[in-house]
Amino acid sequence: MAVQRKYIEETDADGNTIDPDNFAYKISGEGNVELSMEQQTGTITLTNREKGDEEEETTSSEEETTSTEKEKTPPNNKKKSKSGKTGDTTPILTWIIIGVAAAVVIIFLVVRRRKSE
Repeated sequence: MAVQRKYIEETDADGNTIDPDNFAYKISGEGNVELSMEQQTGTITLTNREKGDEEEETTSSEEETTSTEKEKTPPNNKKKSKSGKTGDTTPILTWIIIGVAAAVVIIFLVVRRRKSE
């Protein structure tokens, strides 16, 4: 029987985990939900409160519905990226243009040489 563990954590816009000591909210309601083939759903409720303001609270909940998801799921960002972020900032279009121009020059020189022979 495989038990899946899910983690819910506060992250910044880039997906980096936020240090709870420097976070503007106090989070309560942590707990465990175990999923199995017989028990495929479960819920847990987290409560976020601003530090120093104990009266206002915002509640969010997450429901687990499958037992085949990854152990740690990344936050769902609504923006779509066209490619993976590798940190490589090489201007690839410039190198493609240089390569095509070099190929054209080589072909021109070969054709010109054959005509002169």
